[in-house]
Amino acid sequence: MEVIKSNKGGSKLCYQGYMYTKHTTRKTVQWWKCVKRSSTACKGSITTSLQNENPTPGQPHNHDPSDISIKYTKSRYAMKEQAALTRDKPSQIFAQVVSTCEDDVQAMMPREENCKRTMRYQRPAPPVPQSFADVTLPAEFTITTNNQQFLLYDNGQNAENRMLVFCSPVRTLIQQDAVGTPPVKRVQQRYVQLQLRLQNLCRDLTSGNKTIAEFLRGVGWNIRLNH
Repeated sequence: MEVIKSNKGGSKLCYQGYMYTKHTTRKTVQWWKCVKRSSTACKGSITTSLQNENPTPGQPHNHDPSDISIKYTKSRYAMKEQAALTRDKPSQIFAQVVSTCEDDVQAMMPREENCKRTMRYQRPAPPVPQSFADVTLPAEFTITTNNQQFLLYDNGQNAENRMLVFCSPVRTLIQQDAVGTPPVKRVQQRYVQLQLRLQNLCRDLTSGNKTIAEFLRGVGWNIRLNH
């Protein structure tokens, strides 16, 4: 007998291939009812002590026991727990957990996209920063999904005027054109030129060739010119 966490974070009692959810608690006893009481009208039940010991079966079940269902429930909760405690990508967590599952458990798994969506919901939203100095960017937020650099400039948390500049990478597109390999998705030439000018502005700001005021005027001018 063991108590596991359900996909929704509640407690489930597992005993002899059946799963139960807590129904009520008295002074010294807990009543548990079969998880299939709604789907199959199963009246199966069991009682335990307050310490989840001394199981005593009550009403019989109207279905067979299933260890596979218990393993499936454990696997789904393992995904959610790992997503909440780590910064691993949902796709990595899904692949890691599924690789340890038996074939019958894998067959019960929902689509990968559904599992990844559920895992994303487990991650608490970061606190709202009160100023730019409070902004802390994890490494995963500074690159694109293709591992291209997205954060072009950050003058640091201790800077008097914090500045963050993000820009989609265009260097790869230009390199592909130079060697005759067309990119998968063509972009308008004016946007490529805009991104190059913004990269040059960031480079000048970093090297000290431009002040912050000159940098901001340059960014504003280029964006206005492009539109």
